[in-house]
Amino acid sequence: MRNLGAVLAALVALTVGFAACAPPPTVHHLDYDRLGIHSAVVIGGQAQIDEGLVVQVPWLEPRIWLAAHANAAGGPFHALLAARAGDRVCVDQRCYQVTFTAAVPAVGGVTRVLGPLVLQTSLPDNRRLLVSCN
Repeated sequence: MRNLGAVLAALVALTVGFAACAPPPTVHHLDYDRLGIHSAVVIGGQAQIDEGLVVQVPWLEPRIWLAAHANAAGGPFHALLAARAGDRVCVDQRCYQVTFTAAVPAVGGVTRVLGPLVLQTSLPDNRRLLVSCN
């Protein structure tokens, strides 16, 4: 019986360890067919973006604001620089149309009204690319 307690303690520790390593749950699915971007979306922040995930920034609701890396190493938004007005972007079963793209400073650079869906990635010159969709 003493061993049973040790085994249970080990199983609990192992389960907790796996839970800490588990990816965040998917909350949306993004499809940007023209650019070949198809990705699960999770709620998170910079740590999840750095793991290569597409993240919904939760504090910007009700707008859906999705952020991910676009680096040469194959970040999820690797093709986002090629976004153009008129493109179709779908989140789950709802589709939007790109209205404009803008390269803005990392802080305080938005001067236009953004749509209900925004895709964001970092540019090499420390600016942010915003793709606004209605």
